[in-house]
Amino acid sequence: MKFGQFVLGVLILAAIFLLYTQKSWVPKLINGVGSSEDTLINLQNPSRAYSSRVIYDCDNGRGIEATFYKDGDRKVVLTFDGKNSIELLPTATPNGQRYSNSNGSLVLYLPSATDALVFENGEEVNYTGCKKFSNG
Repeated sequence: MKFGQFVLGVLILAAIFLLYTQKSWVPKLINGVGSSEDTLINLQNPSRAYSSRVIYDCDNGRGIEATFYKDGDRKVVLTFDGKNSIELLPTATPNGQRYSNSNGSLVLYLPSATDALVFENGEEVNYTGCKKFSNG
């Protein structure tokens, strides 16, 4: 066996090992921030793969990335300014889409395909004027 074939074999084995034992190489949310729960693809549970990502530009140079999951709970993971992430679950609304954390202190409301409203304790405070920038 030639040396080049040996090196190629070792690299393939290393890649397979990483695929089955590590999640750390999987792309994270904006700027690589997020816990292993927030990774876009969970290698040990492929059904946790996200179905879409949307980036919203807000007033004062702020931004939100919304990662919508297609698994059973239909959650969304919001990442604020590429730093902090939080998981929200869908809640009932007469129109649009609405997601909330467990105590209702943080709500994402999507009244249209291009707008996002973020309520903190019932008020729009830090993230105002959010408009869809792109699909991730």
